[in-house]
Amino acid sequence: MMAAVAVLTIGLSANATALTLWEAGRLDYPDGNAEVAAFVNGPQGTQLQAVLCAKNESDKNRLSLLLPEFFDTAFMFEVTLTCNELQTTVYAELSGNALELQLDDDFYLKLANSHTLTLSFKPQDAAYLHLPVSIDLPLLGASEVMQQVASQCVLLCLNEDFKCREGLLSALLWPQAGFNRDRFGNVDELCTKPNFHGGYNFNFTDSCRLTLDRFYAREGQGPLSFLYALFHGEGAYQKYKTLWNDAVAQLSVGPLADLGWADDEEWYLGLYALAGTRPVDEYPQSYFNILHVASDPTTLLYDIDNRYEMETLKYVSVLMRRLQPSYQTRQALEQALNAWSDFYRQLTALQPYILKAQALRPVMYRLMLQRIWRLAGRPQGLDLRPEYAFVQGTGNKTITQDALEKKCAYFEGMRGDEFFFGSDDCIHAIHSEMRHAGLITDDYPQLLQAWDDFATAWSNSIFYSDSADDAVGEHLRSNLALTLLTACRVYGFGDYFLLRECISTRDGDICSLERERALHSLEHELSNKVNAIAAVSREDAQELQQLHAKWLNYQDKLTAYVAELERRGHLSWWRAQLVLGMSGVLQTNAVISAPYYREELPDETLTTGSEDDFLEEDPHSQLQDLKADALDAAQQRAQEREQERDKVQDRQ
Repeated sequence: MMAAVAVLTIGLSANATALTLWEAGRLDYPDGNAEVAAFVNGPQGTQLQAVLCAKNESDKNRLSLLLPEFFDTAFMFEVTLTCNELQTTVYAELSGNALELQLDDDFYLKLANSHTLTLSFKPQDAAYLHLPVSIDLPLLGASEVMQQVASQCVLLCLNEDFKCREGLLSALLWPQAGFNRDRFGNVDELCTKPNFHGGYNFNFTDSCRLTLDRFYAREGQGPLSFLYALFHGEGAYQKYKTLWNDAVAQLSVGPLADLGWADDEEWYLGLYALAGTRPVDEYPQSYFNILHVASDPTTLLYDIDNRYEMETLKYVSVLMRRLQPSYQTRQALEQALNAWSDFYRQLTALQPYILKAQALRPVMYRLMLQRIWRLAGRPQGLDLRPEYAFVQGTGNKTITQDALEKKCAYFEGMRGDEFFFGSDDCIHAIHSEMRHAGLITDDYPQLLQAWDDFATAWSNSIFYSDSADDAVGEHLRSNLALTLLTACRVYGFGDYFLLRECISTRDGDICSLERERALHSLEHELSNKVNAIAAVSREDAQELQQLHAKWLNYQDKLTAYVAELERRGHLSWWRAQLVLGMSGVLQTNAVISAPYYREELPDETLTTGSEDDFLEEDPHSQLQDLKADALDAAQQRAQEREQERDKVQDRQ
């Protein structure tokens, strides 16, 4: 049964007059649900409600026209909204006594800054609802009341478990003329210093911190409250900071460690971008590109994030190669970078869709990126070119007109996506292409023999299937052919998707990191599969391990083969790593997809390292416990380092 939406009657505006002025109100329902809204009464017993936060409700916010009647049947209607002479047609769902208007956040901002709102219905719809064809609603006081409600909702969402759209509330509270910079002294002089380029650098000193803290306290509470919570207390940034500093402490970088500590600079540089006027060198070019974009910045933001993700891969790979950290340190770095990803995901979700706010994203990302870059020895950046970008064939079309691609492609799915198909003709064509490219070496026959040994054994095993993900493929040498094709060509096959960063950058460091990850994933999935099968049959588990030993022999021969090609100058470093990574990806898919019909196979995620023992706890809760333990340990080590520094200072 549909529940009726209550009409708000208790306003928070002392001088409210029906039909003329907006009001604010809160509804607390008997079941513990609650909503806080701005509302205005309309003609014929209607009321427009703009709910901006809610507790225990499915919708965080809604814009509803409440009706004087209750309807038992749900319908969808088209409604034309006219706001400041701008028309928008939206859908509205009739539910009980309310028409729920389906709108994006931008409309709430228009609503708060308009003079009138007209809702227009089709004549037959208006007759069904017993409403006039057009309803005019005044917006007098809407801006002030919606800001008042937004301020209340910020506090409720941060402190009382209400749910809201953080970006919408921040946008409603964001000062349209910008933040007031005149009340805090000369922020530019305190927070910047000249450099030898003739520009300025951010001067991250105690006096600058104090000034920016005052700026936030007086200007930022409200529009920046969610951002503050993300950076402070138990926010995601503090988790990243703790884990990252712990990882840096484990690295053997000596004095370079001082260049790699995370120290809240992202927060303060972001505040300076709002309070200051000087374009400091710490701002990346993408910051200015966002500020001056003439249209919707969504594509630009996506491209910036994509580039920074690839830069992160590049510098992490160089860092790993230079320092050769222990397994424990690698895990610490991975946890820290995962914590950063979680922080950045939350940052992206809560920032209002205002150019000044969105421009803070690359500012903060670049600071994190520079920490890795400095620790990695300041390696050369990426040379990204549009023509390198990986593109999968779709629409039943290949991405090139090459006869070889057409011979080896097949298409599936509603979109007609392109994948590799290793037919006899395709395999022979690849062999001819390799011969033409000078890729047939003295090591090649040994490589073929090692592959055939593995492929024959796999084809005769209980793990063989005729699916596209089988370790061998459609032909005895199908997957070998795709791997070797990668040495001279990259086409639009979806099989390359997991290695797209390598293909799109053509950077040896990134390709090397992706190769390592592919082989690590293979070992992980194989371990899960073997342990799960061992719970049913030790003999079958042993057979899978023996097959893997044959695959490893083939991988060794492949490694020697590409190394020789690289030594001769026939293969670049990045492409050699791509070939080895492709081999790992194909075999990982095969292990994951390998059928096993002996008996019902236990859930692979429930196995431990033992063949006989199974986890009794929920794996997700165990993962969360492990993350919490890692964070606690990192915090403890951070405290110990602080105590040690204090002792040194006392002795001095």
